[in-house]
Amino acid sequence: SLDVFDTCLVRKVALPSDVFYLTAVKVAAVLGISPIQAFIEDFVAARANTEQSARQRSHREDTTLDEIWELLALAMGWQVHETLMNCELEAESEVLIPVYPIRHIIRNARKEGQKVFFISDMYLPAEFIRSQLRKHHFYENEDELYVSSEIGQTKSSGNLFRHVIVSEHVKAGEITHIGDNMDSDYVVPRSLAIDAQLFPQTKLSRVEEKLSQSIPD
Repeated sequence: SLDVFDTCLVRKVALPSDVFYLTAVKVAAVLGISPIQAFIEDFVAARANTEQSARQRSHREDTTLDEIWELLALAMGWQVHETLMNCELEAESEVLIPVYPIRHIIRNARKEGQKVFFISDMYLPAEFIRSQLRKHHFYENEDELYVSSEIGQTKSSGNLFRHVIVSEHVKAGEITHIGDNMDSDYVVPRSLAIDAQLFPQTKLSRVEEKLSQSIPD
């Protein structure tokens, strides 16, 4: 069992929210306006705020990209959001790269006859995530993908892991989960008797964090 973002796939930006800056430039191009700094800053702030609002309004444990962009279009005064929403998917696709040690772990697991599945707390569509895993040679036809945006349950609550246990017809102790997040990929699954292994190699170092904070937008 593998976490996806910052485990199998990592973004070529310091922070996940940095993708919003790239998205803003693409949105400006679609709208036919100049990507001036004021527009970009307004967009990034609105995108972050509407994600938070979408989660608060949701009756499920996670929201979806479509719900986020519905609120974003309303906040920005746009009539439609589907075409513009694709700008974010394009930006995500452009910055995602594979984590090779994890790919090696998956290959060895398959050689040993183990079932491989991916679990992600993520608002992005499951089909998009699956396509990126395929693109970077992680996902095969016999694999499964469980995403909080689609299922409405999260790893952080433990409910997505419980969903996987039922869906895969396995016992918790038969699962080995690997991920980068101390809480949702380690503490929570271990509390459910899942063999969890932390993979922190994709985290920014202290030097990298300081550099990212010192570089102007």
